[in-house]
Amino acid sequence: VAILMGWEYINDAPEDYPNGYWMYEENCVSDGPCQLEDMNYDMDWNWIMHCVEKIEQLKYGVVLASNQVQIYTQDYKMIIDADQHNTFLENAADAIGAFAVWYNQKQKDGDNSTSKQ
Repeated sequence: VAILMGWEYINDAPEDYPNGYWMYEENCVSDGPCQLEDMNYDMDWNWIMHCVEKIEQLKYGVVLASNQVQIYTQDYKMIIDADQHNTFLENAADAIGAFAVWYNQKQKDGDNSTSKQ
């Protein structure tokens, strides 16, 4: 999720950050260096909604309704359908995490389309 959201992994201060740290150029949800465990993409609606906005900027559709979260391509093919958890927050975090894995792999493979293959 950090990569999808534009965070950059940096490992230039091993004494202060032995496992490296993450920086976000725009710092919209965090000020300064951040460790993965400090990111709240799995438990804070503010962080999750930043992800929803990012996914929509990438031209995908996000439906948040009745404890279910779905993510669609531009041609309305479902990519993600998360509804197996007890809470809406858990389903949202699960959907965003699954989308991030899928999208980051597409980028790594050089596929810039907005369709699910």
